[in-house]
Amino acid sequence: MKLLLVVAAFASALALESQTESLERIDTIPSDKCAAAVASNEDDRLQVFSLSHDSQLWHKYQRREGGWSSWLPMGGKQKFSSGPSVVRNADGRLEVFVRGADKTIYHSAQKKVNADEGWTSWACFGGQFASAPVSVLNSQGYLEVFARGRDNAVYYKGQIANGTATTWSNWHSLGGELTGPPSVTVDPEGMVHVFARGNDRSMWHKRQIATEKHGIGWAKWESLGGVLASSPRVGSIPNSISLLEVYVRAADKALWHRSQVATHNGGVAWGNWAPLGGILASGPAVTLNADHMLTVISRATDKALYYKSQVETVNGTAYGDWHKMGGAFSTGATVVRRADGLLDVFARGIDRAIWHSAQVEEAGHFVFSPWKSLGGRTRRFNC
Repeated sequence: MKLLLVVAAFASALALESQTESLERIDTIPSDKCAAAVASNEDDRLQVFSLSHDSQLWHKYQRREGGWSSWLPMGGKQKFSSGPSVVRNADGRLEVFVRGADKTIYHSAQKKVNADEGWTSWACFGGQFASAPVSVLNSQGYLEVFARGRDNAVYYKGQIANGTATTWSNWHSLGGELTGPPSVTVDPEGMVHVFARGNDRSMWHKRQIATEKHGIGWAKWESLGGVLASSPRVGSIPNSISLLEVYVRAADKALWHRSQVATHNGGVAWGNWAPLGGILASGPAVTLNADHMLTVISRATDKALYYKSQVETVNGTAYGDWHKMGGAFSTGATVVRRADGLLDVFARGIDRAIWHSAQVEEAGHFVFSPWKSLGGRTRRFNC
């Protein structure tokens, strides 16, 4: 009897070890690399967040009098295993979400609006995750956080009203069989959309819907096809006709996109995949530009960044040529849109520092300034 118990215990231990190894292998799936998360304060000054070489989180901000601060630690000596997600809440304060070394999600927030160095202590949100968190401000003014669990499903946690205050819900599973982190956006009707790469390498999509019985619910996952070499990226702002567009680096290393289109009966459907060319070494970053057209920025095989933008033609919207931004980078780009519609681009150089280029207007044209180093010795993380 004792021998049987020993054998059973040994078999159980082997099964647990095998399961643990399987879960750990989730993180070894090739992924695009980034190095910076960027958001703007309510007064439009930028804050940049990055992991140092020893996996601590640091931030740097634009000073009111001009220029940049030095790099500052985000409290304590806590180690993190993912890049941060930064979002401005309905009060105007920045909030940061990041996965810890223990695979759970942690949260910190500015204590006051535009408080450059005043942040709350890290709060543990629990859960076990295989990807970095992604945060979004929904149409009700509440924050929602999404991440891929270690079972490959997407989980989310949201703020909810509690009298005159707000609190956080528990984690809820949205299901799915995913191999990459989610990309999340809010459409013009106020519904949240989640995009991710599935285990079949195609793009999968799940969206909020209105239901008669339960109010806001979720539709089933739907495959939008494609053969993805990177996680999909969707802009935080819809295109000029208030429809969503999703961009990916495909298996042929080119940039591809798929857009929502209006149907004859007044509805919205997804159009076909369309190639946008290029030979890319990283997934794209995308945002709305000053012309209310989408601009896409990606790193090519020569390590430089390139961008292309939508343009208006007599036949509707088309895409311009690729334009070289130069530089030599070891990660993809992070791009943010300022209040005036101009863009700021950040990426990690081959020297491990964060580099920055700002869009400016010259002679009636928008151009990017020369690259300037923001310093730091940063670590790459999965986008």
